[in-house]
Amino acid sequence: MVPSLALAVTAAAAALLLLIAAADATQSWRMLDQYPNHYVTRKLAPGEAIAIDGKLDDAAWLGAEWTYDMVDMTRHRDQYLNAVPNDLQTRVKMRWDDDYFYVGALIHEPYVTAVRVGHNVKPPYSPDNDFEVFIDVSGTTQYYLEFEMSAQNATYDIKWGKPDGSSVVACDKSKNGSSWPALPTCVNSSFSSGAWTMVTKLHPGDTSKDKLSGQGVTNASLTPGKRGTTAWPVVVEDTGMVAATAWVPERYERYTFPFTQWTAEIRFPIRQTPNYSTQAGGYPFAHGGLLDADPVRQAVWNQYDPALGDAGPGRPRYWWVDFASAQWTKKYTFADGSVEYCPMNCTAALEHAVNVTHEVDEAPSARRRLYREFAWGIVGDAHPGVGYMHRPSSFPLVQFANSSGQALCRNIEFPGRHVAKSLHLAQTEVGPIKP
Repeated sequence: MVPSLALAVTAAAAALLLLIAAADATQSWRMLDQYPNHYVTRKLAPGEAIAIDGKLDDAAWLGAEWTYDMVDMTRHRDQYLNAVPNDLQTRVKMRWDDDYFYVGALIHEPYVTAVRVGHNVKPPYSPDNDFEVFIDVSGTTQYYLEFEMSAQNATYDIKWGKPDGSSVVACDKSKNGSSWPALPTCVNSSFSSGAWTMVTKLHPGDTSKDKLSGQGVTNASLTPGKRGTTAWPVVVEDTGMVAATAWVPERYERYTFPFTQWTAEIRFPIRQTPNYSTQAGGYPFAHGGLLDADPVRQAVWNQYDPALGDAGPGRPRYWWVDFASAQWTKKYTFADGSVEYCPMNCTAALEHAVNVTHEVDEAPSARRRLYREFAWGIVGDAHPGVGYMHRPSSFPLVQFANSSGQALCRNIEFPGRHVAKSLHLAQTEVGPIKP
């Protein structure tokens, strides 16, 4: 090698080493600043149990960490709009065992109330405030779960074949999976087909409002109001979804400055009952589960079961999960006829209001004005307006670990997924923004 060429190679190698050293020093190549929120959920140890009563006082919850504070569901240019005050915060804990995924939530609100009851009767988020769970077990944005509940434990579960309201992924409208592996089934949900749900018919409840069979499925209280809990005894045969809420009875429908709170517990079945049909229902004992896909894809989705252990050496099992809290503005009227609106910028003066009403207008423009949604993980930007909870590719990561303890392990597949998603979204219309 001629001296001049050798010098050039040596200089290039030295420059490359400097670049590597600098990158290693900052670790920017790890994309840590791009990672979504991340949570390690630990398996219940032998003898540990969680009773679904809405109270979060089981010993199994004590060692579980809370999630990070929620922020506005969309990233705003104005940082004030991104922040969520403590009086409207929602924090979540998670545990699991071989059969169930457990979620416990603490929801701050200045005025706890709810009018919805029943399961899949109507979405609980209007006119009530609600707590929401989104779970994408596969990380593919296909066959992900949406679950919502009110303080009175009105519940609502849906299995989406692809992201709702999105044109990113085309889908097969035949609902029989005939296009697999090219396309997912468009929607496999309780509200479109009237068949799929994770609950059974083993709970007592309102027998007049069940959309699924006309004979009553509900986890909600039969005596809504100040009772303080919506918990029902869970019969041994019931392996389906069970939810409960709890609150301070004296604070129900009474404005409390700066906030009062309600708590929620949900037990999600990881697997459906054997031979459960998403088209035929299967009550009273049968139910769907978090791993459900359509029949053609089911064997693939079974591989995302955390009971199978790590996905590979040094690769913990992950699901993509997000939580949200929906807040509607309420109108507070005083004795002199003056009014104030809350939940944002609430004051102690509202304790003297003589009347409180829901301010709900179904017109889209009014809904944006009267409605705020907060999330654990941001799901889009306010500009150009693509923020929407149905963006599974933006959900935070939940890592499954044994009860003996396992440190947070950054998902090694995320950087590639993040780059691919960024390139794809830059070239594709994502869909409309809506509450």
